[in-house]
Amino acid sequence: TLLEFKNDMLYLIDISKELEHLTEARRSAGVKWQAAVTTTAFGVVWVNNNGCYLYDGSEVKQLQFGKISDKEWATNITDNATIGYDSINQQIIVLWNATSSGTGDAYVFALDNNSWYLVDDIIADTVHCSNMVNARDDKLLILGGSGNADIYYLDNPRASGSTATIDLRTKVFNLGSPESKKNISEVAVVYKYGHADLDINMSTDDGAN
Repeated sequence: TLLEFKNDMLYLIDISKELEHLTEARRSAGVKWQAAVTTTAFGVVWVNNNGCYLYDGSEVKQLQFGKISDKEWATNITDNATIGYDSINQQIIVLWNATSSGTGDAYVFALDNNSWYLVDDIIADTVHCSNMVNARDDKLLILGGSGNADIYYLDNPRASGSTATIDLRTKVFNLGSPESKKNISEVAVVYKYGHADLDINMSTDDGAN
């Protein structure tokens, strides 16, 4: 299958036979520039203001669906978002805005457990950032950042220092009956890459309590 990207449209074209034919057309699944598309060991991945998509050879999936709200995604992801594949840690990196006005923030999708997390300032600045490429030893590189001639490579974004703040938000748990009141007596938190001074704080009702 050949994937043909337009600004707004995605066309899936079957090229396995003598005559090519269009098998699917998806509106709002296109990309604005080449840096928004990359290949992974699991298929082709791309990003736009509507979502992050994976074509695994048989179907197109939206990886952020049900995990990051449409409003939050559309607020953060710009037409200048760029995407890369960290093959060492099997992660997809989505840099929100690869322009001189970008924040350096990124969403990271872990392919081993299908979860998203946010990395503040994955690079300090986004001055004239290029597309991400996999170089020697499979390191993920990006040109730009603090200056247009800088080159950065991705270190392990999961290995946070002692001063890092992690904000983990789950879905709403109603335990099968949203109309009745329940009492939860214990919650267990399991984490890696922690620190002796790490504090755990919990809130409910989207931070209200």
